[in-house]
Amino acid sequence: MRKALVAGAIAAALSAPAFADYPSDVAEKFGRGLSNGALGWVEFGKNLYNEPVQHGPLYAPVGLLKGVAHAVGRTLVGAIDVASFLIPSPSFVQPNYVWEHMDTETSYGVK
Repeated sequence: MRKALVAGAIAAALSAPAFADYPSDVAEKFGRGLSNGALGWVEFGKNLYNEPVQHGPLYAPVGLLKGVAHAVGRTLVGAIDVASFLIPSPSFVQPNYVWEHMDTETSYGVK
């Protein structure tokens, strides 16, 4: 019995550093989810501006379509992050927030 208690105490002590960042990871994911869910619509303007600047004025409709797609994608990823914030995970959308790197296209997937 005593060996089991000692083994359990050692296992708990060794795993403590792994959980040291848990509160900040959870808070980061929750905040990221809230901002992406609430501000996903900013992707409209971001893409409507970036496409014509990078490829010419005839690409404005492409920017509008990309804006719609990325707005929906970022909003859904934000909702999923809020719903699962107790399970820390890396960001699925890059850049993490819509206001970061406004000149780059939004991409999806864990990096």
